[in-house]
Amino acid sequence: MAHSRSLLICVILLLCLITVLFFVMKPEEEDVYLVYTAVFEVDASLADSIQVGDLLTDARGKGQAGEVLKITREDAYREDAFGIYFHPERVTLAVTLGGGGVRRRGEAKLGTLVPRVGEAIYLLGSTRLEGLCVKVGVV
Repeated sequence: MAHSRSLLICVILLLCLITVLFFVMKPEEEDVYLVYTAVFEVDASLADSIQVGDLLTDARGKGQAGEVLKITREDAYREDAFGIYFHPERVTLAVTLGGGGVRRRGEAKLGTLVPRVGEAIYLLGSTRLEGLCVKVGVV
């Protein structure tokens, strides 16, 4: 009986110690304004459906992906055996988005989205966008 009581006290003390260590060692979160740029190739007919001020959603995590701050539109190019030519029905959009997020352990997160340079990014707005993150900044 005394042995089981000692064991119970040790387990309770261990759980208390783990709880205290969790809160002491918890990584610090910092509120930040996250700005990132992604490049997308879309149909020219859909390009005008995305406007500055639109709020987009992360297609993977279904959370906030930020507000469109800037859009740059250029022709989409293709290459074949005869050379480089622009695609008449496609355009390349460079979309800069921003929103309030948190930074923990050097990694910034906006809702469910963690934009990283060189990684694919999937967004939802008035159309579905699939592209590449090319720039990430924290203000």
